[in-house]
Amino acid sequence: MPKPKPTSSASSQVSYRSLRVLLVDDNQNMRIILNEMLRAVGVTYVFEAANGAEGFQLMHEHKFDVVITDFVMQPLNGIEFVRLIRTDPRSPDPEIPVVMITGHSTISRVSAARDAGVWLAHVSTDFVFDGQAQRPYDEFDAPRPLGSYARSKRAGELLLAEVGAAHALVRLQGLYGRGGRNFVSTLLQRLREG
Repeated sequence: MPKPKPTSSASSQVSYRSLRVLLVDDNQNMRIILNEMLRAVGVTYVFEAANGAEGFQLMHEHKFDVVITDFVMQPLNGIEFVRLIRTDPRSPDPEIPVVMITGHSTISRVSAARDAGVWLAHVSTDFVFDGQAQRPYDEFDAPRPLGSYARSKRAGELLLAEVGAAHALVRLQGLYGRGGRNFVSTLLQRLREG
């Protein structure tokens, strides 16, 4: 069966310039990375909060189009934050779309996110492939994880579909961190180059 052809880049057809994003994560490095990625695709209105309580307060001060939040935070975790948005009578926008980011997909987390009505972005790895291909892998290639790390990431990917959570997989080729060549710096460079 032939593989589907990727469609043209959505960023070349849609402007994200007026999109207002609330980014909630207790890890400052992740906020920096996600903020840079959003800006690289044209998002200019990104507001940041270090936890769910701060995020909920910002929602009272500003109008947002989407919330991107981490799962594991203190003092209010991502699920508690989403429940506050969805059910608290003081919530300014109970229907706002929410994307939750996690690299640790367990059945309890995935089920909780599904039940809270969020869209999960699962951070995985290119190690789910065996490295035997003679060309770059794409999203239609069959995974063949070899090590325990790769098998655990693949299990998380499969769990998302099994539980029925709305989701996307983000398979990183390299680690991220300040300085040097890494996944994020490479992605940002390519986005800037078009």
